[in-house]
Amino acid sequence: MSTPPTGRQCAGRRRFVRYFGDRPCVFLAVVYATGDQQALQNVESARNSEADGVFLVNYGLDSRGLLEVAKLAVERHPHFFIGVNCLDLSIRETVRRIPSGLAGVWTSRESVRESVGEVDLLRRARESAGWDGLIFAPAPSHSKLIEQSDAANAPENTYGIDVPTIQGVRPAALKSRCRKLKSSSPDQPLGLAAAVDSIAIDEAAPYVNSIMTSASSDHSSLSRLDSGEARRLAARVRDWPS
Repeated sequence: MSTPPTGRQCAGRRRFVRYFGDRPCVFLAVVYATGDQQALQNVESARNSEADGVFLVNYGLDSRGLLEVAKLAVERHPHFFIGVNCLDLSIRETVRRIPSGLAGVWTSRESVRESVGEVDLLRRARESAGWDGLIFAPAPSHSKLIEQSDAANAPENTYGIDVPTIQGVRPAALKSRCRKLKSSSPDQPLGLAAAVDSIAIDEAAPYVNSIMTSASSDHSSLSRLDSGEARRLAARVRDWPS
């Protein structure tokens, strides 16, 4: 008998569906922002290439500069999913400073601690900012997911994040890691942040709901989004059978 999803899992799914409908998997282009015009041009290229959204990462800008760029991007593309990864801010601080209309916050270097106190602080930051977007953060360990999903009286904010995101996984272990996490928490949207190719997408897409990668044919030049590569990745994810 399967364990019913917790309130947090339902909240994460609810938010995900609000932005992406019933899409089984979406492609979010990672834009490394070095300046205003460079970042805005890459956002426009990602949208024209039919990506489902973007995450802006400060890569030469500080968090203040990145959030200003994100605000401009939202004004230009109000119906496009735009999120940020502020490398020099905690996830709570990012939520507190988030511009209106920004849809997502991602942290790649820290996970929200699996404690009621930490999650409560994040919930308060959400409420104070009046923000109900999607939070992406590194996925907890497989054992932690099992422990949480088996808890009969787990608090609503068990994870504190909406989309646990897999990162730094060796290609040979990718499919196994995705499958284990998805089986432990089937209602929770799951993300993958990595440099991916068609093989990696084939391995991960049956289990993850969001693939986040820089659309660059040359990973030594992360500041330039390759519109052809973005279009190819968007089509590959979109065409994956549901």
